[in-house]
Amino acid sequence: EANAGRDYILSCIGMHPHQLHLESQYSTTIKTIYCLALFLKRMRSVRKEDMDNDQVRDIWCPWETSVEETLSNTTTTTKDGSNEQLQELANSSSCILSRLVSKLTDIDHTLRTDQLLHEYNRISYENCTLANACLQRWLLLLNANDID
Repeated sequence: EANAGRDYILSCIGMHPHQLHLESQYSTTIKTIYCLALFLKRMRSVRKEDMDNDQVRDIWCPWETSVEETLSNTTTTTKDGSNEQLQELANSSSCILSRLVSKLTDIDHTLRTDQLLHEYNRISYENCTLANACLQRWLLLLNANDID
């Protein structure tokens, strides 16, 4: 566990011995999945009623379930199988985002496509590298502990 903490800190500051490989993996598959998951979480916190709409849930819920299943199965699946599943989820992320934004703006005409995409892009910029994503996660946990 101490090594995991050390690896996490090294990843946060971009100094992990395998940082280039980790950043490459993050940017090619994980980033789009992670950013969409964060966007969904954000939307559920600020637009709960809209996100609970059956038509909207039909868009994001199966994708999110697939992400959870893929991540929980990474220890039992082969490395190639996990990578393939993650790549499929990453490839489908932009379609999910597009359909979600379209449906949300159809449901609530006060929402604008550009403001939803701006929020997604903000999340994406904050998590543009693995080091930034780790740091953002650490700050989020730190702030959550300050509230408690």
